[in-house]
Amino acid sequence: MLRSNSNNSKSSDRVALLSDSNNDTTSSSIGRKVKHDVDTSSHFEQQNDYRLEELNSKLSALHKITIDIHNEVSDQGNLLDDTGNTFTSFRGSFKNTFTRLRHMTSIRHRHHMCYLVACMVGIFFILYFVRGYWWNY
Repeated sequence: MLRSNSNNSKSSDRVALLSDSNNDTTSSSIGRKVKHDVDTSSHFEQQNDYRLEELNSKLSALHKITIDIHNEVSDQGNLLDDTGNTFTSFRGSFKNTFTRLRHMTSIRHRHHMCYLVACMVGIFFILYFVRGYWWNY
């Protein structure tokens, strides 16, 4: 069986050699092959150009997204810095208020604390009655 395959290939080689003996046929087949190669290469170049344009548009979109992410991260960093500064300022104000409250509740300033508590209770009752009066109407 192997010999029949080798005999077939030898006979097909002989047929190919005999058909190549005519130069007109060879030159026309070469011309067709060259034209086919040119058409194929121009088709591939068009595909490459199209894909290159697609890649360029995707790359520019990715570049814009990256710039937007960078800007957002910078804005978030500034926001966090401002928030930290605000809390630091609040801590200083709270500390000053607490110091004043402690000074007000000291032994020698106790009567000021009584006035403060009495005023707050009075304001609460006044607001309670005013609100009750307005809700009835």
